[in-house]
Amino acid sequence: MKASASYKNILQVALPILIGMIAQNILLLTNTAFLGHTADAETGLSVSAMGGLFYVLVSMLSFGFANGAQVLIARRAGEGANKTIGNIFFHNLIIMSAYAALAFVACFLFAPDILRWIIPDEKVYLLSTSYIKHRSYGLLFTILITCFNSFYTGVGRTRVILFSTITASLVNIGLDYTLIFGHFGFKAMGTDGAAIASVFADFSSMLVLFINAISTSDYRHKMNLFKPFKIQWNIIVSLMRLSAPLVIQFGISFGAWYMFFAVLGARGGTDLAISNVLRSILFLGTISCWAIASTANSLVSNLIGQNKKEEVFALIRKAASLSFGITVLFVSIILLFPKTIMHIYTSDPAIINGSVGPIISMCIGMCLLSVATVLFQSVQGTGSTRFNLAAEAFAVGIYCLYLFGGIKHYNLSLTYAWCAEIVYWVSLGTVCLWYLLSKRWLTHAQKIALR
Repeated sequence: MKASASYKNILQVALPILIGMIAQNILLLTNTAFLGHTADAETGLSVSAMGGLFYVLVSMLSFGFANGAQVLIARRAGEGANKTIGNIFFHNLIIMSAYAALAFVACFLFAPDILRWIIPDEKVYLLSTSYIKHRSYGLLFTILITCFNSFYTGVGRTRVILFSTITASLVNIGLDYTLIFGHFGFKAMGTDGAAIASVFADFSSMLVLFINAISTSDYRHKMNLFKPFKIQWNIIVSLMRLSAPLVIQFGISFGAWYMFFAVLGARGGTDLAISNVLRSILFLGTISCWAIASTANSLVSNLIGQNKKEEVFALIRKAASLSFGITVLFVSIILLFPKTIMHIYTSDPAIINGSVGPIISMCIGMCLLSVATVLFQSVQGTGSTRFNLAAEAFAVGIYCLYLFGGIKHYNLSLTYAWCAEIVYWVSLGTVCLWYLLSKRWLTHAQKIALR
């Protein structure tokens, strides 16, 4: 695929990712909504927050490896060097499979001790530990999905991502209904049922991606996908060099996000339950931002591969405008009907009434996120992964000062606690905008070599 800095090209790549991510977030919405309507909604939502976010933290580290490979695949596609793409995918698959094995073992060995340190409530702790035990079996599938998605996004063929996530959503909804509440002869398993349903949903999604990859002749013949390569350690080292800053960056980012929920968890169940619902709304409301940002990442790298650096800023400006416009529409709906939206997740009046103020803070943060994440991913598309890490460290540092200084020390209300999102995205967006305007990225936009 040869990219261009046009709205049409951005939407062609982003739209299947966007629809696919909507379907993917239905998994989160379904789990949260079903658990929010169980007999003990507060506990179920708290377990979903702490256990679910721990799983996200572990699995999301693989996004660092995936994004590094995505930048490289997009660069090769822009250069027209399609024959090398299969080799990049093969070596990235080795790296991510090894990480999946390590992550699975780490979950079994260390998750109980980490959760014990973070979760004070004994019942929530025991259920969260059980949730992670069941959910961790899906790590291989989740990480392989990430690996395949980086390939499809890198080459600009993203429709299959849509079909895979729709499949996963349908599987998850059916199994959630069956296993959480205990229908069709199954016993009611609550949070464990949600975890098992998600594992099977991930497997079904991975299967769709794999079948598409092996059945498409262009991938096998023109890009040498699944061709039996010999392991070349220099390629693994080069991929690790490019991806390592991104892996650390994802660890810092989601680690800070997890600590936010840990601080709220120490206050009591209601604040944590409200925040878990807001987390689901936030993820659903910003999927357009992440889809467009991921597209900007690939198209920036592709344009550089075509030696069209002068078009990069036009692309970033158009991507950021699209992201912001769509987010404002979604935020308007949330602000007009906050309690109606909360009723989708739970009927608990304490959770619904306590969410109105925090929703306003979250919505402001979403608008800032819509632009900042495009800027951040565009920097990544230039290959400046070390700057990405530095920018993330800076923003998270400011975020943690607010988190522990303001929220924990001064015990700010939940409304002001969610202002942490505003603090984070202003910090990250500002430093990324400065970097792009300084044109320092041009020195990092040279051809990425595998050496």
